[in-house]
Amino acid sequence: MALLAELDALRVPGHPDADPVTGAAHACGHHAQGTAMIGAAAGLTAAGVLNELAGNIVEIKFDMPVIVHTLAHNVAFTRGPVLLARDSRFGDGDFTEPFRRGLKDGQRMTGFADVCTPTGDMWMAFSATLPIGSHHENPEGALPQTVFFCDYASVGNTWHRDNYYRTWFPEEYAPTE
Repeated sequence: MALLAELDALRVPGHPDADPVTGAAHACGHHAQGTAMIGAAAGLTAAGVLNELAGNIVEIKFDMPVIVHTLAHNVAFTRGPVLLARDSRFGDGDFTEPFRRGLKDGQRMTGFADVCTPTGDMWMAFSATLPIGSHHENPEGALPQTVFFCDYASVGNTWHRDNYYRTWFPEEYAPTE
């Protein structure tokens, strides 16, 4: 037997219960899932059924780490099935700056943190401090920069000629290449 309840929020700025700052609302029936979970746990415990069940209690987590993907001196990042993109609406610098060499295909990235979106038309946003810049500009990667990413679906949900985005980022070439 497995019991599952989740609690997350979607960006639905027009929803009457949306947070005025983030636009997020718990409007997907999660309140019913949580109530059902509490009811099931109470029922199993109060009736003594839980003591009669065989097996182990196992916690199930859905881990969605940020993963690096490399291809022909370029890198991209995904979080679960979601492709991440840099978007000019963050105003966080030049997208043509190369990432320092050393990121490995399939590598799990740490340090990606959820952040508030700069505009009301992005669904997910993350910050990360990464080694960006060529060897001459950032020797030994000692000067990491904080950059921002959003989900790829959000980059195309509004269009303005001044906005731009990128999903594959150049990786620094070695001096001998």
